[in-house]
Amino acid sequence: MADQPRHRSAWIRWLTGTALTVTFAVAVVWGARAYGRSIVFAFGVNWVLMMWAIMFASTVVPLRLPARYYATRRFEKAGGYPVLSMRQLRARLNVGSQRLPNTRVQWE
Repeated sequence: MADQPRHRSAWIRWLTGTALTVTFAVAVVWGARAYGRSIVFAFGVNWVLMMWAIMFASTVVPLRLPARYYATRRFEKAGGYPVLSMRQLRARLNVGSQRLPNTRVQWE
């Protein structure tokens, strides 16, 4: 595979963002005219806005986290994340005579 450039030109990102916004605006207007005020329109608008936000964020304004986010932490090098088992959790949460309820399903 050919390597893709890391950063796109500003005018390509602007053009992509404009095209996405216009396309999704047309979809919302079409939905309003086709379905009016209905649950289908409300559901559709929510999905269209979520898709627009995801596509806009991924193509126009890519999220770049700082390098320290990807750095390996000391406890990760030592063997992973600390694990708290259910037995340890129950032992820590037991206070006096109070106990956690039995969450097992009992079939009768």
